[in-house]
Amino acid sequence: MASENKISFSSHNDDAFLLLFYFQFLGKWYEVERSFYLPELASGCTTMTFENTTQRDEAGRSQLEISIKSVNQWTGNPSISIGEALPESETSSIMNVQLQSRLPTAIARLLPGSGRYQVLYTNYDNFAILWSCTSFVAVHADQIWLLGRERDYSTEIRKKIYNALEQLSLDPDRLFIAKNKNCPSTL
Repeated sequence: MASENKISFSSHNDDAFLLLFYFQFLGKWYEVERSFYLPELASGCTTMTFENTTQRDEAGRSQLEISIKSVNQWTGNPSISIGEALPESETSSIMNVQLQSRLPTAIARLLPGSGRYQVLYTNYDNFAILWSCTSFVAVHADQIWLLGRERDYSTEIRKKIYNALEQLSLDPDRLFIAKNKNCPSTL
């Protein structure tokens, strides 16, 4: 693979990186593939929309609003979760996501969807690799979501993504194709 296609976790030193990254990442993404995650077992037709807000944290960093919509494949009922994504630093693609809940913050932080996410690789126009890792006592789990601007990828894009996953020592064989058949047009 050519050097310009190498994937890395290195941070960017350019102060404009975060603004450019989040501006290009905004908009609607479809879940195309994902690793197994029990709370999402019945979920299908999942979309994530990232929007800019005027809200800022104590450090002055911009927050993004995130809405996650899906359909329960067993009941047909739609679901929507709304929350905020806060960049970890000014030069990072890591976001701390907190979904809205009526539960106390200490408990809500542990709910599915809330947590620390990193965009490992994206071309902004077709795909993004979203990754999250959690450890609780002796249990360690990481999840991968492959997002697209459409509900599926071309073979060429999928091959590029799988190569990137392998470079990052993440096994693409553990991914499942998302349930995207007969999705309502409103999601």
